[in-house]
Amino acid sequence: MIANSLAAGRCAEFKPSHQGYKECSNRWRIFKPVFVTFQLWKAAHQSAKIADMTTSAFLAAWLLHLIAAASPGPTILMSARIGVTEGMRTGLFFAFGCAIGALFWALAAMFGLSLLFQIAPSVLWGFKLAGGLFLVWLALQMWQHAAEPLASPQTNKAPRGAVSALRFGIATQLANPKPAVFFSAVFVGTVPKDATPLSLGLLLGAIFLNEAICTAGVARLFSFERSRRGYARIKGTIDRVFGGLLGLLGVKVALG
Repeated sequence: MIANSLAAGRCAEFKPSHQGYKECSNRWRIFKPVFVTFQLWKAAHQSAKIADMTTSAFLAAWLLHLIAAASPGPTILMSARIGVTEGMRTGLFFAFGCAIGALFWALAAMFGLSLLFQIAPSVLWGFKLAGGLFLVWLALQMWQHAAEPLASPQTNKAPRGAVSALRFGIATQLANPKPAVFFSAVFVGTVPKDATPLSLGLLLGAIFLNEAICTAGVARLFSFERSRRGYARIKGTIDRVFGGLLGLLGVKVALG
């Protein structure tokens, strides 16, 4: 249809009854397949470039978040402690909770929470203060119970349940509002504005998997019996070190 319109435009200088119009039309019919083939190739080439750009943006966002998820922070510290004190099952549900919390911050960034933080800095300050106090409270709990011996399988103290571990993972992740700023920078810097809902959904799925795998991997590493025995020997020191680091992170979150 476009080709026919172009043909009419090219031959418009002739009247339909003129011999030149007929010759022009005949010539156009000869070159029309070449023209149409070229247009199809051009469209396919443009589509391929768009696909390559989207793939590159997706991989860049995925890699940036993977590095962030694997970096030491409140969730990594807590997953290590839960793995060694409560086992892999509890650590797994804690990891799922952390992943859900990461999805919350990613969606919040996607819907402009960082813009709200810029317009109303007091909202960000409130988030940071509440999250920092929560992390400091966790740190104080570690210090308070550092001298207590590690519970053995024969004791009556059972690990927290799945729902409790899930809630604790969400709370630990939400205690630090900085991921919202991080996700905003990632989305602005790497994700095209015209990204499709499918692409964004796949990116959110990758964020969930990154967070869950990194956190669960740390919990698994510390849940081995050898790790548990080593932790039991120097529990007081490790708990105080972990508590101190978590407290410093809490202060940094609150004041940073």
